[in-house]
Amino acid sequence: MNKRSRLAALMGAGVLTFAAVGAVLAAPTYHITVTKTADPTSVPAGGGDVTFTVHVAADQGTAFFQGVNVSDSLVGCTLGAPTGDDGDGKLEDGETWNYSCTVHVTPGTTNTATVNACHDGSSGQCNNSNHNASGSGEVTVTLSNGNPGTSPGASGQPSTDTLVPTGESGPANAAWLIIAALGVLLGSIVVLSPARIGRRR
Repeated sequence: MNKRSRLAALMGAGVLTFAAVGAVLAAPTYHITVTKTADPTSVPAGGGDVTFTVHVAADQGTAFFQGVNVSDSLVGCTLGAPTGDDGDGKLEDGETWNYSCTVHVTPGTTNTATVNACHDGSSGQCNNSNHNASGSGEVTVTLSNGNPGTSPGASGQPSTDTLVPTGESGPANAAWLIIAALGVLLGSIVVLSPARIGRRR
């Protein structure tokens, strides 16, 4: 292998390494946090009207969501259209959408909501494996005879999940590109080193 060929091989390995690193940095990530709150957080023994709100926040991700599907387990809870959208119909990083319903409940009622969100597609598609992120949150309404109940905005530790969409490289997949590229680069250095040593002798 002549000097020009060795230099071309080394440059090619370097370009591949930088391309792999770029793929990791450019790969979109998807993440939501779901929190469920109640207002009021406690009711009399006979029950009372409570407004439940599902807060869906896009955070820790780089890509937005176009479809958000919220499933609420409480009978009679019909969630209205979300508030918090800036008008473009996209749940973007740093933005929180809020879905609410008002239901008559008794003390001890636990309300759980599950959310599926997708980057591209309808809310219906977000009910299956096509969704990019999912999460859930719950809140329990307590008895109002001195029991403080659950404070709004603190419905417990929200359950969140981040999923990599099919067909797109996430951090785990792109890491293999870096490993392969570094292998090629190191291999080129090892191959070229003996030739350079031989010339010096």
